[in-house]
Amino acid sequence: MDYHTELLQSFTFLFWISYCMLNIIIITHVCSRTVTEIYDFTLQHIQNPLIFRVCGFFDLDYTLIRSMIVTITTYFVIFIQVGDAPSQVFFNNSTLSTNNS
Repeated sequence: MDYHTELLQSFTFLFWISYCMLNIIIITHVCSRTVTEIYDFTLQHIQNPLIFRVCGFFDLDYTLIRSMIVTITTYFVIFIQVGDAPSQVFFNNSTLSTNNS
């Protein structure tokens, strides 16, 4: 009886070793193909970049976003600086004629 249990344990142990090794080989092969696909996609993207254009006038990319942020920030700074000035300065230095005498 003892011989059969040892033999069964040995086969079970060998089965699990072969199962785990097969899993490692399959996962390694899948990862290798995935890395190759990622490399090919990156190379294709570098050689043929994806460009979004608005009616052929300008590109939608990071430079557009950066320039919009810079413009908005500049206007905010100007509005903050002008917002503190009293309203009398604008009326007295204006070239518009008013009827108030």
